Amino acid sequence: MPTAIWGELEPERNEAYPLATLKQLVHQMMVHFAAQGACLALYDALLGQMVIRLHVRLRNGGAGASPA
Repeated sequence: MPTAIWGELEPERNEAYPLATLKQLVHQMMVHFAAQGACLALYDALLGQMVIRLHVRLRNGGAGASPA
């Protein structure tokens, strides 16, 4: 069971979706919706709840740039 609290990274686990894939998906969504940031949560069946996997904001505030 994860021991991280808000603001801390969780210990490395065997994730079904690599971080690089999640970053690419969030970047595409941010460009498509002209968003300034995004948060991605996935359902963790072991915990029975959603778990935040990625949270990003644009550095310069311009749409279409790479997520931070």
